[in-house]
Amino acid sequence: MRRFVRARRLAMAVGASLLLTVSLPTSAQAANGTFGYRSLDGNYYIGQNLHSGECMPLVDGATRIDNDTDEPAFLFHNGDFYCSAQFADVPPHSSKIFGPGPDAYPYWVEFI
Repeated sequence: MRRFVRARRLAMAVGASLLLTVSLPTSAQAANGTFGYRSLDGNYYIGQNLHSGECMPLVDGATRIDNDTDEPAFLFHNGDFYCSAQFADVPPHSSKIFGPGPDAYPYWVEFI
């Protein structure tokens, strides 16, 4: 009987620790570094340690992207709210200039 109680307690402890391990939230991934861009109206915007896997708008579009992060920046056209049709990318620690022309400017960015 005593053996059964110990075995049951041990099984419950193992099960509880496994449940805690599986259910603990993991830390969010980020593009470590600075991401900046010059908008079509001439303003310059800067972000630090941006979340990976999140489709983020570039206010007023971008004529220049400065990606000083450790991840590539994937860029998307206006109207692509789900970041599904990539048209350009900017590698880590590099810059790129866009325009002029129709559909020449990125309006969304995502780090993966």
